[in-house]
Amino acid sequence: MKTSIQSSRKSALLAAWSLILMAVMAGFAFGYLRNLTYSASEPMEAWARLQREPFWMTMEVGTWLTILGLDLLVSWAFWRIFKNPQPGRAFAVLALRVLYSLVLGLAIGQLFPLLNGAPCLSAEESVHLRAAFDRIWSYGLILFGLHLIVLGQAVHKDPRIPQLWAYLLYLAGGSYSLVHSLKRYSSLDADYLQYLESILALPMTVGELGFAVWLFWAGCRRKI
Repeated sequence: MKTSIQSSRKSALLAAWSLILMAVMAGFAFGYLRNLTYSASEPMEAWARLQREPFWMTMEVGTWLTILGLDLLVSWAFWRIFKNPQPGRAFAVLALRVLYSLVLGLAIGQLFPLLNGAPCLSAEESVHLRAAFDRIWSYGLILFGLHLIVLGQAVHKDPRIPQLWAYLLYLAGGSYSLVHSLKRYSSLDADYLQYLESILALPMTVGELGFAVWLFWAGCRRKI
């Protein structure tokens, strides 16, 4: 029993640190590096910068690959946390996150031809590769939302964890799946979808990142 408690505590801390680091790196990759390597409104200027300063593209791809590795660590950590009380649901949590990670890996693969200044590609081809990354990742985020919903179910059934986190994970997962399903399968106006995403950005962020902070607290206080 003591070994099981120590295992859950270590897994909770691993999941917490991985999720927090992943959130920081995703913000860095999507909010900063992407602006240095891509511009939908000025593709030629971005293309010239990409050829002139290929280092930033290398850093962006490396950051995404690190995020992918952290995602797999989180999958394993969640499985360890929930496998004893809920083996079936723990496997579903693991499988959905690993499947999302595989889709993310496929999306990252679209960026590889842009490395080293992409000397064999045109500006138009680089835009198509960027669009492919966004499209494939968006499909993956539908799966990610389903993962958070199943994770919420696991939390809901776990007496060690406050029920608040189950409901926040349900909300976050539903928001991810809704927004990206509409992006991929509806004909709604892009401005409306962007507005909807901005409204749901808070629950999407608070659900998993807030749970990560709780896992860190619980792991340090031996509450899990």
